[in-house]
This record gives sequence, C-alpha cells and structure tokens, in this order.
Amino acid sequence: MLAVVAHGLLGPVSTLLGYAEILSTRWDDLPDERRRQMVETIRTRGELVAGMLHDLVSAGMSPEVEAFLDRLGWAPRHASGEAAAGTRHP
Repeated sequence: MLAVVAHGLLGPVSTLLGYAEILSTRWDDLPDERRRQMVETIRTRGELVAGMLHDLVSAGMSPEVEAFLDRLGWAPRHASGEAAAGTRHP
C-alpha cells in the first residue's frame, strides 16, 4: 500500500516542485499570464495532494502509511484541526 500512496503523490508533488523552481529562478523572465497559469497549477495540484491525504486520513491508515506521512512532515492526527483553522503545516 505504501508504494501505491507514494506513486500517487509523486506526480502532483513533482509538478509542484518543478513549477516552484521555475518561478523562483525565472520569475522576471516569464510573462504575467504564464506566471498566473503556473501559480494556478501549483494551487490545483496542491489541492489534489491535500485531497489524497485527506482521503487517507478519512479511510484510516495503516501504521506504515502513517509513518510515511510523518516522515514527509505531515501530521495526519492534526490535519483536520489545521484545515478548520485555515493554517498550514510547515
């Protein structure tokens, strides 16, 4: 199961990292519209990842998956409270 979760997260997270890297290194070189498109992609991919993680928490996780998410720096036990408060995990 851990391999399936990791594989499912890899695509959206790779997109987030790639776009963030391009924006951070080439911001001034990109036209405004392209920057807007990239930021929107980051937002939608972030929502996708958040939804996947929420589904894992809602469905209940094996200790292996929970440990994996903890290593990623995401604390599933506290996620619903953070979302309700409108805060983000560092």
